[in-house]
Amino acid sequence: AMWVWLIAVTVLIGALSSFFFVVGKKKKVTYADETTPTIAIIGAGVSGLCMGIQLKEQLGLTTFTMYDMEKEVGGTWLVNQYPGCACDIPSHLYSFSFALNPEWSERYSGQKEICEYLQKLAKKYDLYPKIRFRTRVEKAEWIPNRNQYLLVIRNLNTGKQEQSYADVVINGSGGLRIPKTPEAFKNFKGPMWHSAQWDSKIDIKDKIVAVIGSGPSAIQIIPKVAEDVKELHVYQRTASWIVRRGNYKYSSENKSKFAKYPILLWLHRAYIFLYQEFIFVTFRKDHWMHPFATNTAGQRAKGYLQSSVSDPDIRQKLTPTYTIGCKRISVADDYLPTFMRPNVKLFTEPIEKVSDKTIKTANGERQYDAVILATGFDVVGGLGDLKLIGEDGADLQDEWKDDPSAYLGMSYKKHPNAYFIMGPNTQLGHNSVIFMVECQVNYIIEALKVMMQQNKASLVVKSEVQQAFNEHLDRHKKALLGSRLFCFTAEGRVNGMRGGRVEWLLTYHTRSWGNVPAWSQR
Repeated sequence: AMWVWLIAVTVLIGALSSFFFVVGKKKKVTYADETTPTIAIIGAGVSGLCMGIQLKEQLGLTTFTMYDMEKEVGGTWLVNQYPGCACDIPSHLYSFSFALNPEWSERYSGQKEICEYLQKLAKKYDLYPKIRFRTRVEKAEWIPNRNQYLLVIRNLNTGKQEQSYADVVINGSGGLRIPKTPEAFKNFKGPMWHSAQWDSKIDIKDKIVAVIGSGPSAIQIIPKVAEDVKELHVYQRTASWIVRRGNYKYSSENKSKFAKYPILLWLHRAYIFLYQEFIFVTFRKDHWMHPFATNTAGQRAKGYLQSSVSDPDIRQKLTPTYTIGCKRISVADDYLPTFMRPNVKLFTEPIEKVSDKTIKTANGERQYDAVILATGFDVVGGLGDLKLIGEDGADLQDEWKDDPSAYLGMSYKKHPNAYFIMGPNTQLGHNSVIFMVECQVNYIIEALKVMMQQNKASLVVKSEVQQAFNEHLDRHKKALLGSRLFCFTAEGRVNGMRGGRVEWLLTYHTRSWGNVPAWSQR
């Protein structure tokens, strides 16, 4: 009976995850005068593409323009081109439910293959004519007497500014795009670059190189760089829990079966989804399976570390001092063994000073030919240089300076018709953010339907509703295993990651927009 139940649930979730956007497809929705709102989408990566596709597919709406600073589609998967760059979520889950891909080459696909997947979708749904590349939206200001945003746009090729109007602004630029550079390293005079700004023109072969950081990007970069350099020094502030990646190639037979029998692809995707969701059990102190899950995962990770690193001193440095689940768990097959190479050294003492071409710690000062910063991104707000001005001159940069928050992570008081995909408190530490993106896009689609069907010029979330939601979110997070899963705000609150399982997001699909007590309509 248990197996029958598990199979039934798996089939159901697989079907749901594959058909979220099929119902109501191609149904044209307009205002009473048969017009549609003009929409500005910022970003042509995962979020922007999903938004553009669903505007066309669900609403039959084409009055939108996408703005992107790069020369091509892909977002973070176009920009991040460091050695070893790949996704740490299995490919068949890190893809859109409406565009499953039976041709993924391996369990964890690399940057190039993911970027190609996104570019194929942009061509399939004819989005390229709607995208303005090498263009940055610098400012969006709400004009009350027009019920529109005035956009200030800069052409990055010519440097010229122009202005335009949009009824709705959707920020889909994502959180993994604003490199975080420690202040001290601005004093380094030699070649230095962030992992998201990889400089392939600089030859590091037979050079002495330092990598700063030990997060997901560093874990992928370090094994590849170690193969080429004379010496690699890794500066680690906090050790990461590492489990085996277990990557493998999909055979031609696998691919052909996935293509011929889509139900197999759905089941495979659903299995991955359920497995990733189970990982979240290790994050919650109040879950009845937490002790078992945490102990099992911790012993598994420690066993892998023991078998990979024979030197007891290095192994001690690579052993996290926090309970597994307090921070994102990384997957890698080659990271830990890299520290057994004779040309790799690990430093864990704090960096005291950076000057000229040297890095100083309590144990000495060392000179480097190049420094690679794997120091992460500014993911808390995610606005970057965008100035978003709402009602009464409310500048979101100022509002989010100390304490970024939003209703459902997508909308902010005093900012009508403005939506954020992957905004505050929507990042994940255990599952696919693409699922998050789809849920949020579907919610925005429902908001646009309400606007047009009820002939409303704008929707804006009520202040008291936004406050109540974020208080609920704060209470929810207290059940989690400590604070390392989040980013601290200046007021001591945690921000960045979500505080719950992703099935909670199914409410984004079912919440009624016809009855909108949370919103002021005009």
